[in-house]
Amino acid sequence: MIILQKNMFGRNGQKVKKDTFEDDGRTIAPMNLEGMPGYRPWLKDRASGQAADNSNNENNIAKTGGGRPMYGAEELAKEQIRAYRFAALKAGLLVALVFAVVFFLFLAFCDFVWFR
Repeated sequence: MIILQKNMFGRNGQKVKKDTFEDDGRTIAPMNLEGMPGYRPWLKDRASGQAADNSNNENNIAKTGGGRPMYGAEELAKEQIRAYRFAALKAGLLVALVFAVVFFLFLAFCDFVWFR
């Protein structure tokens, strides 16, 4: 089975040549903004051609696994890591408990009110 694209052939049945895309390197809308998930302040701002502002203190810059700087990162002690894990566990168990209570109340409503 052959699937033809729209406007693939001209009026005479000859194949139409498509224009090739050439990237000129201009940035239409830069997405490297503070607050965005992939924000990387050490990259050069391509729209203006200037280097990004790296005025942060060198003591406040930690290296990640890829060797890139990560601003505002601090090394945590074992007690702090344990406390974060315990807090995350408590939050997850609280959410699970809320779902279980709502499910139990729904079953009780169905049994005693709805299906009578």
